[in-house]
Amino acid sequence: MCLRTAPASQLAAWTSERERVACVIRPAADKVLQECIWRLLGDGHVQQPGSVQSVRSQLAPPVALRVLVAEDDSVSQVVVSSLLRKRGHEVAIAESGKLAMQLLDADRFDLAFMDVQMPDMDGLEATAAIRLREQDSGDHLPIVALTAHAMEGDRQRCIDAGMDDYLSKPVRSRDLDDVIARVMRSVGSSRQQRPAATA
Repeated sequence: MCLRTAPASQLAAWTSERERVACVIRPAADKVLQECIWRLLGDGHVQQPGSVQSVRSQLAPPVALRVLVAEDDSVSQVVVSSLLRKRGHEVAIAESGKLAMQLLDADRFDLAFMDVQMPDMDGLEATAAIRLREQDSGDHLPIVALTAHAMEGDRQRCIDAGMDDYLSKPVRSRDLDDVIARVMRSVGSSRQQRPAATA
């Protein structure tokens, strides 16, 4: 990433000749720099720009997501929801797996963070119920496990239960960014590969 004072039209020509490069016009706000870094690291590549508009599109903020956080611990609720809202995402909180299922009945979400251990219905049971429903609908809700356990085999246990990824607590901002980028990129790839419905 480079900081330039050149006009946007010159930046488009300059970046088109270079791979994995994004330019920011000075003076740049902190938010613009953070978003540019997130895009470079999160996507792993930068679109090759050919116009002023494409230079500006690289600096667009990440897409805001509707996120369900199923977590019974109040401290973890605050930490995870605060980090998500800071990044512009809309957050709904459920204190148990059963409440998470009720929210999913009433609304649609782009992503869910599911605590593995919760009262009434834990994250593994809730995920199994969600995946069972999806067999009929054809939908797929990306689900990330939240757990205080960091033992070998825990991640695989969550994946085997139908979860898409794994995040250990206490949640760190960089780990959160990484898992969101990884999961949503995987979802985007699977949707592109899905065959179109025939009439």
